[in-house]
Formats: sequence, structure tokens, C-alpha cells
Amino acid sequence: MLAGEQALAQEYLERLKTQAAQLAKDTGLAGTQPPVPSSSGRGRAGYVAELVGYQALRRVSQEIIRKLTIVEGLSKDARILITGQLDYIGGDMPLVEISAQFSMLETRCRKQVADNRELLDWVMQHEEGAEAEAPPLQKEASHRFAFLATAPAMAAASTALPAFSGRKGAVSDIAGQFPAGPAARETTVSAAGDALVALIAGALRAEKKNVYIYNFASLDTIGSQSKLVKTYAGLIDSSSRLAKTRNQLSWFIGKKTEKLAEFRALAQKLGQKEGMSAAETVELDTLKEKIREEDSWLNLAHPAVLASDAMHEELDGYLARITAAVSPGALPALAQAIFREKVQELGITHLLYLGVPSSGNEVVTKRTLFIFKSISWFGGCAGSFILARKEGEVLLSDTIPALCVVEFRLFDNWIGPLLQVRFERPELRK
Repeated sequence: MLAGEQALAQEYLERLKTQAAQLAKDTGLAGTQPPVPSSSGRGRAGYVAELVGYQALRRVSQEIIRKLTIVEGLSKDARILITGQLDYIGGDMPLVEISAQFSMLETRCRKQVADNRELLDWVMQHEEGAEAEAPPLQKEASHRFAFLATAPAMAAASTALPAFSGRKGAVSDIAGQFPAGPAARETTVSAAGDALVALIAGALRAEKKNVYIYNFASLDTIGSQSKLVKTYAGLIDSSSRLAKTRNQLSWFIGKKTEKLAEFRALAQKLGQKEGMSAAETVELDTLKEKIREEDSWLNLAHPAVLASDAMHEELDGYLARITAAVSPGALPALAQAIFREKVQELGITHLLYLGVPSSGNEVVTKRTLFIFKSISWFGGCAGSFILARKEGEVLLSDTIPALCVVEFRLFDNWIGPLLQVRFERPELRK
């Protein structure tokens, strides 16, 4: 080769290297080596390949919608709930369990309050000045959802048993137990899964379908309408009344225990006296009757206070358990129940499960010893769907894969169209 030709070849080679370096920089492939995808084929192929992957996801969604529009049993009045979890029925369990427990606890709590009030009413009728002397029963001015605390003076007045208050906190404290941010979601869905939900929901709505996304609603539409929240508030109110009646009973137990000791001392003193007069005999009989009444009342009041304490402890423990997250990122059981109650009110007729079990992207380069010739960006995914009636009867189900590619050639600066790779090819005719 002549010196001039060698110089021209060298100049051409350097120009190709410069173009290749600039292309690599523009496409995020800077470096002397082409990018190597990870073992999963995800996350290291660059942004262009990621966009190609979303185009593949769009193709998957189009195929899912095509199948959904021709399925039998899906009327125009159908109300479809899109969910990302197959264990859907498990979400009903907190609502069923908590509703039953709330009903049982409120019934027992109200009954204990009624028993306590019956004992207090007897005292008010038979003790002169007892009503004015006893601690007040009326509620303090407070938010209707608040757990009312007992006045400190009531505890100080009781000498028999310590006072307790209703469970401290408020219904609004439930929200304080929610994990903040994305961790509060009941199920973890990938970005591709969210994108598939958005595509399918939009297409269904364009077809005039009634479509909802699981837990995609505002919390302020739940609190004022939720029967569960109202029952919860009623339970807290009953807990407050239980605390007040129990503390009044405890206060009277202390007073009557002192009186009983005085009556017994007087009766013992009169009983030891010889030659009692008729008036003293009547007085002794009256003391014995008072002792019997006080003793009978105390025999009922002590168990009532102990039952109130047990009821309070059970209620407090249960409410603490259902308003606490069992694990980081998980919703408390009460929150799950409230959300599921909202779902039930929507009148859902069909469930549509959507998931992306696999997604990824890759870059394939063609190169000579020194330069890149072309770059192909691949993106693909597999989308799964199951359409079923609310009762569980499956109407349609499938998993659809798609792979798309975009190619760029270096020398003629050509960018090819988005192409979908066909996995199935028609058989050749013999």
C-alpha cells in the first residue's frame, strides 16, 4: 500500500471511530465495550430499550382488550374491579372478623354499662344526698370520636379500687397508624404492572364499561359513610360510659365499705350490751338490716367493677391489635376492613386480575473489530389477566408475551420502525 493510500485509510478509520464514540455517547453506551445486559435482562440496557419495553406492554394490553370485548357474560351494566392480587377473598376476612367482633364487644359493653347503672340507680334512690355527692356521669365536652378520660378527682375519691379511663386516642388515630408513602399499598405492583392497569382501565372506560381500580379512591369518601367507622365510634363511646360508671361504682364501694364497717361496729357494741331497751333492740335490728343491704350491694358491685375492668382490658387490647401494623409496609387490619367495606359498596360484579410476571430489555450491537455498525434495542414483557365473576367463575384467562425492537444503523443514520417480534410463524404449506 502506498503511503498516500495508507494515510487516507487511517484518516477514514479515525473518522469512523469518532462517529462511533459520538453515537455511543448519545445513546448512553459510552465506553470501549458495548453494554452487557444483566442476567435478568433488566435495568442495564438504557432508557431507549425501556421505552421499547413499554411499547411491547401496549401491544399486550391491546390483545387483552381485544379478548375482553368479545367475551360472553360481560354486559354493559357490569361493574369491573381491577386488582393485582389473586388471593382476593383473603381481603374480606378482616371485614368479616372485625364486624363480628365489634358487634359482640359493643353488645357486651352496653350490657355491662346497664348493669353498672342499675347498681348506681339503687344507690341514688336509697342514699340521701348520694347523687349530689357522687362524681358526675355526664360526658365532658369533646369530639364525638374521642376516648374520654376520667376526671382525676374521681380516682382520688375511691379507696377500694383504682379508677380507669376509656381507651385513649381517637378514631382519627387510625390514620396515624398507616404507613406513609408507597409502602402503604396492600400489594406491591411493579411499574410495568401499574402501566398495564392504566392501559386496560383506559381502554375499558373508552368502551363505556364501569371500571374501578382496587383501593384507588379518596379516604374522605369513606369515613363519613362507613358503617364500620360508625360502629367503631359507638364502641369508643360505650367504652367511655363504661369507664365512668365503673369509676362511680368504685367510688361508692369505698364509701359503702366505710359505712359497713361503722354499722358493724355499732351493731357489735349494741349486741354486747346487757338488758337492751326496746328502742335499742329496734336500733340493732335496723343496723342489721342496713348491714345486710350494704353487704348485698357490695357483693354485686365488686364483681361489676371487676367485670368492667376485664371488659375494658379486652376492648383496649383488641382495638390496639387491629389498629397496629403487623409488619412494616402493611396496613392495619381495621384499615383493610374499612377499605374492603368501601369496595363492597361499589356493587362489583366482575373481578379482573392484571399482572406482569416478566419484563425486561436488552441492547444488541453489531460491530467490526473497531466500530459499531448498528444498535438494536429490545423490550419485552408478559402480561397475565383473569376475568371472573365476583363469585369466582372464570370467564377468560391468558398470559400474553410480546417483544418489540427498534434498530439504528450507523453509516446511513437510519432509524427503523418499531417492530414486534413474532414468536409464532405460520407453517409452510407442503
